[in-house]
Amino acid sequence: MIYSLMSIRSIVCELLSSLLFFCLLYHPLYGNLQKPIGFTTIQQCIEKQIPIQFLLHENHAKQFVLSLHDGVVIGEGGIITKEGEILEDTETYKHDQHKLLSGQRDITTDPSLFFDGKLAVVSSPGQENWYHWLLQVLPRLKILIDSGISYDKIYINNLKYKWQRESLSIVMEKLGIPQDRLLLIEGDHAIIAKTLIVPSVPFIPSKERRFLPSWLKEFIRSTFLIHKECLGAKRIYISRSKASIRRITNETELVQFLKGKGFVVLHLEDLSIYEQAQYFYNAEIIIGPHGSGFTNLIFTQPNTSIIEIDHALETGQRSFFKNMAKNPAYNYMDCNYNAFYVDIVDETDLEKDMCVDIPSFEQFCKNLNLFTL
Repeated sequence: MIYSLMSIRSIVCELLSSLLFFCLLYHPLYGNLQKPIGFTTIQQCIEKQIPIQFLLHENHAKQFVLSLHDGVVIGEGGIITKEGEILEDTETYKHDQHKLLSGQRDITTDPSLFFDGKLAVVSSPGQENWYHWLLQVLPRLKILIDSGISYDKIYINNLKYKWQRESLSIVMEKLGIPQDRLLLIEGDHAIIAKTLIVPSVPFIPSKERRFLPSWLKEFIRSTFLIHKECLGAKRIYISRSKASIRRITNETELVQFLKGKGFVVLHLEDLSIYEQAQYFYNAEIIIGPHGSGFTNLIFTQPNTSIIEIDHALETGQRSFFKNMAKNPAYNYMDCNYNAFYVDIVDETDLEKDMCVDIPSFEQFCKNLNLFTL
């Protein structure tokens, strides 16, 4: 089903109004929250005979749903057992991602609440970024529903953006999840649940979990890639002029060159998720500065040509999107990827704006025979 802008707004309004009901379900809890003492893993949970279900098996990946009695969730999906152990398997970046053991944060001083029921968690760190949201948060809803495990509410933390609310509504509709099952927590509380239900984060390249499950690709594409031929252009340039970092300082000059080669300029933040999916699906050439918009590579067709404009690191390339564009070992997309580096920097300068040398860029494209495609 395709939603009009008005129908999406209606869904969002209904969703937000239903979220106000959450405050009636919580009661303050005092004295039962302890400081975390270390880490635990899924394997250790199995050894402790904590209830866990495995599903969506593939050769290089399988998913789980863990049920924790008196489990704790903080912020964007930090999971702590009643014994005070942090679940390593749902951290999406570094060790002690939520700074619970480093002394930088004391959750015993956070507002703590108790949920007397089964609370499922889909929030994940970095969810304010389209890459993390699309590939790590939304798929957790499918894992939860496919497991068949019952739940009372679904926890999610701090929905800051319209695209989060719209895409969440679309996925919930697809999976048949009633709007009133969602619990939105604003702020940084610690929630203790009688039963905390934890679907796995299905895809974490930064922690060597690099295989992109086939079910995840199919789920995302079937959800957002609808009526594929309705909208598109063969050559698209992704602008970051409305972003706060990694903009092209001489973008006017770059765009003038690209428009002369038949490119359409897109600001992804102005497009619906359906529109973004269709543009990436129909494009033969995609050019743009490094940014989460390239997550939409998941919608591309084989042999799409990609040029990512970026800073180069002295120690190597930082971009995940090279692998996402084409790495058959991890079941990624079958695109033709090339990076155009504007300079060489250290890690402290990676987010700075960039200036593209237009003659060098033009020669780079000619060497790839890009405009003869």
